[in-house]
Amino acid sequence: MKKMSKKIAACAAFVVILAIILMIFSFLLSPVNLGKNYFDKVDTISRICEEPDNSIDVLFIGDSVAYSSISPMEMWKNNGITSYVCASSGQILPVSEGYIEEAFENQKPKVVVFEANAIYRKNKKAANSSAKFESLFSVFAFHNHWKNLANLVVPKTLSGSLTDNLKGFVFRTAQKPLVKTNYMRRTEKCKPLPDGNEEIFERIVDLCRQNGAEILLVNSPNAAHWNYEKHNGIQKLADKFGITYLDMNLMKKQVPIDWEKDTRDKGDHLNYYGAKKVCAFLGNYLIENYGLSDHRGDESFNKWNEDLETYMIFAGSADARYDNLDGELKTKRTFEI
Repeated sequence: MKKMSKKIAACAAFVVILAIILMIFSFLLSPVNLGKNYFDKVDTISRICEEPDNSIDVLFIGDSVAYSSISPMEMWKNNGITSYVCASSGQILPVSEGYIEEAFENQKPKVVVFEANAIYRKNKKAANSSAKFESLFSVFAFHNHWKNLANLVVPKTLSGSLTDNLKGFVFRTAQKPLVKTNYMRRTEKCKPLPDGNEEIFERIVDLCRQNGAEILLVNSPNAAHWNYEKHNGIQKLADKFGITYLDMNLMKKQVPIDWEKDTRDKGDHLNYYGAKKVCAFLGNYLIENYGLSDHRGDESFNKWNEDLETYMIFAGSADARYDNLDGELKTKRTFEI
């Protein structure tokens, strides 16, 4: 009996010690306590902390559709808008809520733009529990961030910029064409939201309004996973909360996506070429409807102009290639109807 008690006590002590160690590493590896250094490619919430306080006018939230479709440097180039994409692959609403909360700690965006594809992601109990677990033991959320410790001792001239000069956008020029012209067939049917998502979204709306930010719902062109039933579901949600909703899948004139050239994976995600078209429309829309300022002539935003120079090196090369794509695509075209 005594041996059993000792084993139980030892196991309990091990669990307690492990929990303490995890919490310590979670503290050390969190974005704030690492000195807000450079983080992984799609871990954008960590890197928005690196931006000067209250310098971001528009916050974009969502899953991989968001970080593939929204290029803040395009909107800076065309409109002088400062924006940031806090998106992650497969993002569910509890994670979105957490990202927005963290972003509000050092930013006061006038507009929060929510890519609505994430609202239809199932918020399973396991996923929700995982999000809460990672919130407590964030070492699991930031497990690759040991690299940032090196940034504390390696000179900046060697380790590179600690900020993300793409502001959360993932720059891809790959093309896998799709022709699917009927994916937005009009219907009166409405696809229900996954259980619990409306309640979480309501909290997100309240959070934005409490922080003085307007919220805008959008859908970027997505031929693989979007349809009119989902459109109706999001429109119903937008109407309930009095939110503007833009579905670019229905705006072919304003956002003229060429599904042969502007997608990197047969209609699921846009590439850089498609993102340019989304941002050309969306940048103008934000300027015209939300009273945003053009910061391009403001010296305090000179870092944005420096980042734009870097961005344009890649963009210029990609744009030059775009005009010569027809011949290449004919040799490797895979259409889906």
